[in-house]
Amino acid sequence: MRRVTLPHVALMVLSRAALVLAFGPAPAEAQNAGQRTIHIDTRESTQLSFDLSPDAQWLVIDLLGQLWRLPAAGGDAHALTDAVRDTAQDMDPRWSPDGNWIAFQSDRPEGRGVWLLPASGGVPRLLVLADDVRTWPAWSPDGRRVAMVRNGQLTIADIATGSITELTIAGPPGSLASEPIWTPDGRRLVFVNAQYYPPVGGALWQVADTGGLATPVTGPELRVLAPALSPQGRIAFFRHDTLTAKYDLWIADSLGAPPRQVTDEFDTSPLRVRWTPDGESVIYHANGQLWRLGVRDSLPQQIPLHTTLDVVIRDWSAPAILVAAPGTRIEARGFRSLRLSPDARRIAMIALDTLWLFA
Repeated sequence: MRRVTLPHVALMVLSRAALVLAFGPAPAEAQNAGQRTIHIDTRESTQLSFDLSPDAQWLVIDLLGQLWRLPAAGGDAHALTDAVRDTAQDMDPRWSPDGNWIAFQSDRPEGRGVWLLPASGGVPRLLVLADDVRTWPAWSPDGRRVAMVRNGQLTIADIATGSITELTIAGPPGSLASEPIWTPDGRRLVFVNAQYYPPVGGALWQVADTGGLATPVTGPELRVLAPALSPQGRIAFFRHDTLTAKYDLWIADSLGAPPRQVTDEFDTSPLRVRWTPDGESVIYHANGQLWRLGVRDSLPQQIPLHTTLDVVIRDWSAPAILVAAPGTRIEARGFRSLRLSPDARRIAMIALDTLWLFA
């Protein structure tokens, strides 16, 4: 620690304003000498959440942090949101029953929560603030409400009024619920009773859309994830096999009916399964691709996926740091954090991010 006398202090201390001037940015042309474009061409994905439009003509998928619209038969995807421009990560899209809106989860600067986006693209609007890792938004069959997980509880948001109702549920062990879906009549919610991170699954339960006493649909031995109900009442879900660490797809003809295994793939992403409107086929993600499987078929058909994204990055160089040469005499114009010692014989202060002590 350097020891100085009071008369010298004024000559050695620079104020914060003087530092700003000395370390100011270099000219703009030195910082932005140019720009370059990174071209991303993608034909597969590791984890993918998606939804099928009510007319079964389109898929909406989340990939590279943004939402895309893809023909249901496969092909080139069209970006609906821009993750770089919006400084956001958009995920978990759900199509409204009328096909006009897409609900999704995002951490946009305006607020983290559930957002609504016109299905053709445009400006999204915030529906509900939610800090949960995943919210699993789900439209009611009439399109007037969206169920989700918020603060670890099943919550229903009214689209028209924006009002929020947190459901009080009794019956399941523990209070955590995840992955809610609506029954076709719009009067009940089916949900997974399990820890939702990490995703290991749990038993299926159902409860009235007003809350109350829930009843079990499956036993805990199935370890269900991503349940999906067809308009005809069939249910599909992934089952986590703790022995093989695999996620297989299962189908049952109705809630509570005995399910049967329909896939046997190791690299399966258990985030989403979707029924076609006729209830005769399901769409799921495995081995980096989307697949369509008929309930009476043994082999799935691949849905080709292709996205391209150009990200413009501006070249940047560090601004020049202007400092005085060694031995240069600098006049002080200020200091901060002046403190007197307990014996009142010494003074301490901070200047140039250095602690100084004098007597």
